[in-house]
Amino acid sequence: MASQDKIAMEVLEDIKETPYACSSLDRLSGGGSNFTYRGTLLSALPSGEPTVVIKHTEAYVASIPSFALDAIRSRHESAALTAIRTFTPVSESGITVKTPYMYLYNESTHNQIIQDYPNSVELKSYMQAHTLSESESRRLGIALGSWAKRFHVWGDKSEQEHLKRDIQESKMSSELKFFVNYGWLQETVDLFPDILGRCRDMFKEVADRMNKELKDTDNPDLRLIHGDFWTGNILLADKPLASPSHNLDLFVIDWELTQVAHPACDLGQMFAELFLLKHFRNIDAALYCLSAFMRGYGSIDDEFAYRVAIQFGVHLIVWPCRVPGWGEKEEIQKVVEIGRDFIEHAWRKNKAWFKGGALHDVFYTDKP
Repeated sequence: MASQDKIAMEVLEDIKETPYACSSLDRLSGGGSNFTYRGTLLSALPSGEPTVVIKHTEAYVASIPSFALDAIRSRHESAALTAIRTFTPVSESGITVKTPYMYLYNESTHNQIIQDYPNSVELKSYMQAHTLSESESRRLGIALGSWAKRFHVWGDKSEQEHLKRDIQESKMSSELKFFVNYGWLQETVDLFPDILGRCRDMFKEVADRMNKELKDTDNPDLRLIHGDFWTGNILLADKPLASPSHNLDLFVIDWELTQVAHPACDLGQMFAELFLLKHFRNIDAALYCLSAFMRGYGSIDDEFAYRVAIQFGVHLIVWPCRVPGWGEKEEIQKVVEIGRDFIEHAWRKNKAWFKGGALHDVFYTDKP
């Protein structure tokens, strides 16, 4: 296994004969599955940008070398970012949601060269560092929801069939997503037996259903999704939100877990991460954003909504107890209990229970 310094040197060597040759690489934080750098170009791009982002993928998780992970994920990301060039950025209320431009991909070395967005921060950190008004939060939510809906529609079109088949054939993304959600859901019962013990059989039924769903390639509800759609994969400028008269760009990044699955996976993960900002940090803006997201996405039927609620609950159970820094033991236990309740009521299709709660707008949003 190569050292980090050796990997950086190999990346510089690999790109030196391209228009994106760099004088130096600076390792970026976040995105722990890859070696991600900001490269300072020897010659600025024709558009004037002096830097690019370079992602190098190994057959393991960069931050956990003992965790093997197929390097084919870099090909998936490259294919998705290349295909999505045909998807028009979505603008709502002075906010434009787009994806980074893929400049170059070397499949043999698993190096991607991608558009940089300097002086930016992920939405998760932004909401903790900046105080957002209700109207600002709702602008963000509507823009993200509008983008997600149009992306999910775009991803279901016949023009994307080749990309969908390629991703489905490898199964890497969908199997990993299933494991770290529904596999861990069942394992987490033993971590919180007093809270989750009575749900063991139900959780197995939920996991079995989701596994069956993924294997049904003829399921019309499955389509191309982002696969890791959360506040940590949305970038924006690290400065106060501009007024609607001054456009703000949001970038949806990290496409390596792109997969063919139910779009509720994207919504449930994003909503859970927004809810965690309220639960652990008391950030009201996160819930305003969640609510407005559905205004942008539009109404969905009850079956879709129950699927979102299940994904939401699973995320609350499996992730805060595994990601350090969220909160104290009692706070973690409480969010596990909340996640359990969301899964139970969604599984039993008790729609009335959701009225007035965190996912109210998922069940009760009228069509725009």
